[in-house]
Amino acid sequence: MHLPVEYIVVTAVILGRFLLPLLIPRWPLPAVLACLVLDGLDQTLFQTFTSFDLGGYQGYDKALD
Repeated sequence: MHLPVEYIVVTAVILGRFLLPLLIPRWPLPAVLACLVLDGLDQTLFQTFTSFDLGGYQGYDKALD
């Protein structure tokens, strides 16, 4: 069974947005930098690799910040 790339990208980004902040106490600088990079690239990744409607994503993005 092969998952479409769209679902893999969305799952990876969402998991990253939830799990990377948990690494901040252990490795503060690398984890914060990774969070900033992922936050800056998430919508670009969605636009590039998915065909999902991103109209309401801004609200979710702000909530994850």
